[in-house]
Amino acid sequence: MPHTITINSELGIVELAYTGVVSGEELAIATRESLSKSLEENLSRTFVDVSDITLSNTLLEIHNIPDVQFNEGEFDRNGRTAIFRPTSKHEYEMIEYFAAISRNRGWNIYTFSDRDEALAWLIAE
Repeated sequence: MPHTITINSELGIVELAYTGVVSGEELAIATRESLSKSLEENLSRTFVDVSDITLSNTLLEIHNIPDVQFNEGEFDRNGRTAIFRPTSKHEYEMIEYFAAISRNRGWNIYTFSDRDEALAWLIAE
């Protein structure tokens, strides 16, 4: 799997990191796993590092994550997700699209070009 999920106990967050080529199915699996880990650990803040991702999925697969998986996975609408975005144009546009449709559906998800800024926003009260 081209992803890792860790718990950062010091910050009280789940960290999800992707590397390499990631398919729509792999995005779905990683999303389910990170949501499950969040519920197990009673954490509502997630840092997603997609700075080294190459997406091989469709726009529809990206579109369905907040509609299907967040609702099915009991994702906390009061939680926060900070995405450390990629630099490549295609991946950047896909991630920005995902964040925008997620916010339009009531999820608190934002993208950042600076890791420290993303973490600061994520843990702010």
